[in-house]
Amino acid sequence: MRKILFNQSDSPLNQWKRAFENNGYKLQFTEQAIDCILATAEANGLGARGLDTVLCKPMYGLQYDRCYDPSRSNYTDRNISLTSAILMQYSK
Repeated sequence: MRKILFNQSDSPLNQWKRAFENNGYKLQFTEQAIDCILATAEANGLGARGLDTVLCKPMYGLQYDRCYDPSRSNYTDRNISLTSAILMQYSK
């Protein structure tokens, strides 16, 4: 599944990177975050198609906070390094 995350042009990671780029952010995934995504998918019995399911909730939450929430529009750092802690925070 790791290959799918990186080697497909339409992989969930690449789709989310493009979504954040469209809002002026550069999104990077740490190895720790990638391991967390893969472990969550595996623990839930999800295959490659389930990778996007694992990412949806935390990524929509992060995207809203960074890109659309007017009360949080003071972000000056346009680089986001996604860690497993951030993933877990937004997965709740």
